[in-house]
Amino acid sequence: MNAVIDPIVISDHAGHENEGTGFWGIILIFFSFIVFLVTFPWSILTSVKIVREHQRAIIFRLGKMTKEGVRGPGIYFILPCIDEFFRIEGRTTKASIRSEVLTKDFLTVGIDAAFCFKIENPVAVVFQVNNLANTLQMLARSTLGRLLGEKNPLRGSNGMGATGTRERRAGR
Repeated sequence: MNAVIDPIVISDHAGHENEGTGFWGIILIFFSFIVFLVTFPWSILTSVKIVREHQRAIIFRLGKMTKEGVRGPGIYFILPCIDEFFRIEGRTTKASIRSEVLTKDFLTVGIDAAFCFKIENPVAVVFQVNNLANTLQMLARSTLGRLLGEKNPLRGSNGMGATGTRERRAGR
């Protein structure tokens, strides 16, 4: 009663001979190596960020702010495609706008103005402002328009209009 058990052979190749990498495999490895050599210096250059003395950095990893929060000056290594890096200027910065404003008496006045700003809370800027430059320009224009809209540039200090006649207020 001796039964003979045939050994079961399990093969990866399902009847194919072991061909090795083959011609197209070598070509694929060669091009992968070339792509690696071409992109490696670029990825290293884009991964190293330098934050100067007057700047602050905020780094998000996978969409969440890192536990360090706002970071001071130094050199930081950023993981490409995983980290998002924001550099915030800490010095007082000036900007200028050119605007045309409609005054209270319906005159169009062209104004060149300059304004200064300093960021006190970098986290609030990153979380609450989408485009800082555009937001500041709009804020300055609206403030300038409101201030000049309240004033009448043709009225002198004595209340006389440009024509020399006294202006009357409605209701008097």
